[in-house]
Amino acid sequence: MIAWLITFSVEYLAHCQPINYYWKPPVEGGFCLNTYSVYLGNAITAVAIDLLILIIPVPLVWRLKLSTIRKVMVTFVFIMGYGVIAASIGRLVAVYNAGDAINTDLTYAGMAMYYWFMAEAAIALISICLPAIWFLFTRVGRHGLLSLFSHTKYLNRVHYGPRNGSLESNRSEAILLRNYNGPGRDYS
Repeated sequence: MIAWLITFSVEYLAHCQPINYYWKPPVEGGFCLNTYSVYLGNAITAVAIDLLILIIPVPLVWRLKLSTIRKVMVTFVFIMGYGVIAASIGRLVAVYNAGDAINTDLTYAGMAMYYWFMAEAAIALISICLPAIWFLFTRVGRHGLLSLFSHTKYLNRVHYGPRNGSLESNRSEAILLRNYNGPGRDYS
């Protein structure tokens, strides 16, 4: 994955020589690599890597010692990841349909590809944030909408540690919060 990122980052930087030939083509002696081949290669490898990353862990999730509802929630996050793959495939089809026109006028011929790329990024961002969004909705459900705007008032009601209600668990929660919030911020 990192090698893929480095490879395409270097390729995009060195795509045209001199670099300003990319946006200002009439530079003497300048040239660009075949843009269509680069974008097609990027789209194909992106789909393959995304698919590989998402297929491997799904069977392992169902072997974990979690409640069924948690397993379903984790699987839903992976399903959103498959939405990213669908957008990647859409980008691949858009690049393929644009063909060599990408080489002559990228801003016109590549617009469908860019739309798919933006959708792919948005779906990926939502997928990555789903666990945090779940905790946000849980907090609002337990403590109300105002808990999002006041840190100290509702902090003591949030359970970070054991939920047995003992004095010891409350102390350990306060220590955990003190360590998490940094020195000098005592919210216990």
